[in-house]
Amino acid sequence: MAHASSATVTPRVNKLPVSNGKLAIWLFLGTEVMFFTGLIGAYIVLRIANADVWPSHHEVLNEPIGAFNTFVLICSSVTVVMAHVAALQHRYSRALFLITITFFLGFVFLGVKAFEYYEKIHHGLLPWEISAEHPGWRLWSGTYFMMTGFHALHVLVGLIAWGWLILVGLAVGLRSHHAHFIENAGIYWHFVDLVWIFLFPMLYLM
Repeated sequence: MAHASSATVTPRVNKLPVSNGKLAIWLFLGTEVMFFTGLIGAYIVLRIANADVWPSHHEVLNEPIGAFNTFVLICSSVTVVMAHVAALQHRYSRALFLITITFFLGFVFLGVKAFEYYEKIHHGLLPWEISAEHPGWRLWSGTYFMMTGFHALHVLVGLIAWGWLILVGLAVGLRSHHAHFIENAGIYWHFVDLVWIFLFPMLYLM
């Protein structure tokens, strides 16, 4: 009588070359690329179709302020990279310090953007406040606030992530597993920075 083998067969596991967290952030950013591509594409189409009535960027935007905010975001991406390297080297106090600088720079960016919004509101550049005789200005205002507003919202989400990590670092200290969080949050932050690098010349310089 044949006896069934009692040996346990271990199932073969095919592992992905990236962690689940990194895969999730890349899939999420794929949807974000499509979202901002749609916004930017709509802006380009509307601007070309209304080129004769579209306001000059000199009339509605302050280039030095936009350039300053660009510099601020680029610096924040640099500090994110430095924080990740520090965490990998188990220099957690330095990583926390650099994350705090990143948080501060992101806060400065939103503060400058809030000042710009205040200036636009003060000068009556909201879409519903602009005269119907200036359709190009209305379209510019609508696309400007939509693109920069959604971008600012993404910056705010990043600040929430960095703020949470800062609180954890102050309360119990950072650990080795936080390096993965810094890396994944940093990928998101670099994407936000990259979007602004597209928005700045398109809105402020062209």
